[in-house]
Amino acid sequence: MVSWLNRFFMMYKILILKAAEDDLGWFRKNDRNSYLKCFDLIRDISSRPREGIGKPEKLKYFKKRCLADG
Repeated sequence: MVSWLNRFFMMYKILILKAAEDDLGWFRKNDRNSYLKCFDLIRDISSRPREGIGKPEKLKYFKKRCLADG
């Protein structure tokens, strides 16, 4: 039961690079709808990265094992 609760309330840390931060700033000023979509995606993957909005899948050529992989 405890492991289920931990999974339910677990949040992952999302690292946003400077270039992505600049892009989000541009979207915030110039294209509000795209900004809100990006914000929703970031918020969603921080709580449930394998179920998320759309069709999430592992990156094909990503070799490094993530801590979230268990």
